[in-house]
Amino acid sequence: MAHGTAPSLDEANSKFERLQAEDSVVLLNQLCTTCVRFMETSQLLRKFSRREKIKHGDEELNNLGSAERLRAAYLDGCHLCTLFWQNGIEETSLKYKLDSIQVQVQLEAVARTADGEAEVPNRLPFMVFKLNRGGNYLSRELGPNLDRMTMEAYLETNPNLNQNLLGNLMEPISSKSDLKLSQILDWYCQCTERHTKCTGFPSMVTPSQLPPARLLDLRNDKPRLECEVRDIPNLRYATLSHVWGNDPASYLQLKQATLETFKTEIPLDAMPSKYVDAIRITKTLRLSYIWIDSLCIIQDCTKDWTAEALKMAAIYGHSACNISYTHEPSEEPSKRYLRDPRAIIPCKLTAASARPSRLAALGIGRLRNRTLPPAAVVVQQFAGALHASWSTEAYKRKCSLLSRAWVFQERLLCPRTIYYGNDRLLWECCETFIDEFSGPLPYVPRSKAQIYTAFSGATQRQAFNNEWKLMVSEYRSCKLSFENDRAVAFAGIARAAQHRTGMTYLAGIWKETAHLDLLWCVIPKDTKIAPGFPRLETPTNAKAPSWSWFSVPCQLTADYDTVDYSLSTLASWWEETVYHASVLSFKHPRFPTEPEALLYDFGELRVMLSTHKIPARLRWENGAVQLMPHGHPMLPKALHPLHDPRTAMQCNLDDLSLRDTEELPENTSMVLLVFNARHENRKGPKRFHLNIKYPVPEDNKEASNWWTLYQFSGLIIVPEKDSLGQEDNWKRIGAYTFSVRGPASLAEVMMPFDLESQQPDEVWLN
Repeated sequence: MAHGTAPSLDEANSKFERLQAEDSVVLLNQLCTTCVRFMETSQLLRKFSRREKIKHGDEELNNLGSAERLRAAYLDGCHLCTLFWQNGIEETSLKYKLDSIQVQVQLEAVARTADGEAEVPNRLPFMVFKLNRGGNYLSRELGPNLDRMTMEAYLETNPNLNQNLLGNLMEPISSKSDLKLSQILDWYCQCTERHTKCTGFPSMVTPSQLPPARLLDLRNDKPRLECEVRDIPNLRYATLSHVWGNDPASYLQLKQATLETFKTEIPLDAMPSKYVDAIRITKTLRLSYIWIDSLCIIQDCTKDWTAEALKMAAIYGHSACNISYTHEPSEEPSKRYLRDPRAIIPCKLTAASARPSRLAALGIGRLRNRTLPPAAVVVQQFAGALHASWSTEAYKRKCSLLSRAWVFQERLLCPRTIYYGNDRLLWECCETFIDEFSGPLPYVPRSKAQIYTAFSGATQRQAFNNEWKLMVSEYRSCKLSFENDRAVAFAGIARAAQHRTGMTYLAGIWKETAHLDLLWCVIPKDTKIAPGFPRLETPTNAKAPSWSWFSVPCQLTADYDTVDYSLSTLASWWEETVYHASVLSFKHPRFPTEPEALLYDFGELRVMLSTHKIPARLRWENGAVQLMPHGHPMLPKALHPLHDPRTAMQCNLDDLSLRDTEELPENTSMVLLVFNARHENRKGPKRFHLNIKYPVPEDNKEASNWWTLYQFSGLIIVPEKDSLGQEDNWKRIGAYTFSVRGPASLAEVMMPFDLESQQPDEVWLN
């Protein structure tokens, strides 16, 4: 039973955790009288607990009374009734009157492990809840929900169980409870004392410590603004990631007019509750300072805001711990931090309450093998070891914070993060990801640990390039209150990657791998949708060159996946690169005097490509755009009905709003970014570059085993005048790839680019 306000039984669908005081603590493994009687009288449970012989398929039916009684027991603190109620009965109660539903539990012994392999009778599932109303079972009416009404039972000693879930005897109903502060401190101490990756992370993401201009000083009861940060010895501080919400003006903010006042005191009672929570956690971690954006950046000073925004890699990279508050203010009334631990943690039926059998009491059991002491039976919703699941994509729908672009950067740049404010506490650092209930998670896609691996081994360019494309795709799905901040909100990540790799960052791509990075394309999520998408305008102040993915509006509707890197990924897989373009130089009005400007100001950035350029023409063909080198479709020397490369040219224009009734751009050209080609023996490991001129057999049995593979990719461009009216510049309007494979004697293709006799062109791209 929870310690706190007594629950009300008036509302049929009331949640237990909403009827308790927020400081309530739930006692786990507590049972109502009905469940105690069920546990003590069940012959199958008793045999299972004592490891006695049970036949595969043995069944037993037990009555638990009405659904109304079950709900009352759930609200009164019964752990087992909670699992029953939330595992299907609650949903069914919305359709039928509670007092008309009789709940029965059918136990069935199944001789297999959690993975369904070995025949070992160590699993006793609660297979079906049969609901009875007037003598008629409702199982058929439940339909697909029937599977949700199945639970599993194990012996406590079963190695398949997650023991992290079974140790606690009580849990608070609020993840913000003071009782959880010790858990946060323990995670922090374990990380700072034992994780070498985490302690070395700051030096990996930033070359030197660039402290924030200001911090909140928490050493006294009255927080104040500390502006002499560089003078603080052995500085350690926390940071806060949060969502401002729909009304930023309502927030307490540092402004030029309040700067001097804040140096004396920032009243706690004027702060949002999440700031107070963050200060409480910071003090728990034995830290004296915290950085909060609205209180440490002068909000009405553009110069100060820009200077601090460009230091994000250092500010978050050197944070002792980042407190990630998972919800925006408008979601606070929903109290997402409340939970019912009984619905998360398995119920343990203790063996001590199981009565010994009559034969054992008479001592007859000694004539046989000595019986093992009875073991506790663990009842849970699913088979095997229960672990929480976590992914950034899934949590974006659950936690608004993770859908924000600024927070994306903050999460990647800090060495360790505590996710706070949701129904459970989560810890993420460079070495692990921990759920407060189920412990370390075995696999977390897109976790900091995975990203750390790519950055720490950044000299392995292939791994870094793949990770970079994933980061770009994930970042573009994040939201901003002001779209003009898109470049600067990514600048910290760019700075960290540039520091680690030694490469040159140019508006979202890398100069050293431009032949792959420029191969992004714009595609709709649903490729079956005909041309004629809504025209998406790039914000007028968010200027970016045409060749940068920053120039393309981010995912604004469900119909768009906007920037896609599949062409680049496909090209990078090939080991046999015959040719690739390169960036010879770049120009920017603020470079080299202001090198930092390259991280966020892309307005007049131009690059010079060393590449091959040929004229081309675009035309509509069956509702799709066809690209024709030199004005003609790509054709092979010898046609073959099964290997006809005339359909192998893929053309993706950046403007998805074009309809087949509209004129296509004229004076187009194609530039080559990468050309891959090889001979391949389909029955053996032999692969050769085409330029090696390996003799391919033509008149013997091996001839049919040799295939030739071609692939060349690049950009579609049109001339564009510069600010002085000169037409020596080009603008990107799309990307293309040509790929064909087939028998060596049939797949030869006339290359539209003359790589042997023609010198590369120098092309300036705006």
